[in-house]
Amino acid sequence: MARIGIHDDTSLDASLCIVSCGGVSKEGLAAYLAARKLASEQFANVVSLAAVSAEEPRTLSSLRSAEMVVAIDGCDNDCATKTLEKAGIARIRHIRITDLNGSDGEQSTRVRVRKAVEKVKEFALE
Repeated sequence: MARIGIHDDTSLDASLCIVSCGGVSKEGLAAYLAARKLASEQFANVVSLAAVSAEEPRTLSSLRSAEMVVAIDGCDNDCATKTLEKAGIARIRHIRITDLNGSDGEQSTRVRVRKAVEKVKEFALE
């Protein structure tokens, strides 16, 4: 049985892995916080974007064996998604925080986190 949580064991095998933006902008912070919330709920494993960029072999192996990989990007730079693609990770589901705004435009970080978490859970149910 896979352990769920923050991906501090690079040999971890999990059914759902998340790679998120690093959180520099407010949108990136929302992406990061959504990933951490899913990990704290034991819903998914969070994998380090830096480890993917560094092509850490055990991290890449874990991602390739996952049933689903979700990239949560903060903005349209899509750094998490592009990093996964460059690492050869296939079957990436993608969420962009700036796409989660309602008709009123700007939303609080808390609302964006909630919407991203809901979207990941929707992906898992498909």
